Amino acid sequence: AIIVTALLKQRGCRRVVARAGSDVLERILDAVGAHEVVNPERSFGERYASRLMFDSIREEIPLGDDYVVTEMSPPPAFIGSSLAQLKLPARFGITVLGVRRVVNDKPRVAAPNPSAPLAADDILVLASSREALRNLTRQL
Repeated sequence: AIIVTALLKQRGCRRVVARAGSDVLERILDAVGAHEVVNPERSFGERYASRLMFDSIREEIPLGDDYVVTEMSPPPAFIGSSLAQLKLPARFGITVLGVRRVVNDKPRVAAPNPSAPLAADDILVLASSREALRNLTRQL
């Protein structure tokens, strides 16, 4: 990976993306000139760790170092409450981007309706910092 990255840079490639399996290799590839270094095992591990730690988290997509879009089942304390009542942005710094629910046997994502009560089978699509999401899950 190091030699290929160096040769591609030497040949003038406009964009070199390299795969690293360790922190050391990541630093070396960065030093050799890779424009981007990815570590898929670490990325997957970080995303999966959230799912293991918190039962309600279904999926997590990182947006930068600390911001994530998260799919989350509503905790039991949320069921029957509306988003307006829950006040997630004010209390936790969490924005609800959408609510996914099954309509006519098909999953649909809709813009959040602040006054609609949440159902047990809804999936919340949230945007927040990792810390805000941890605060929410700890308090529940």
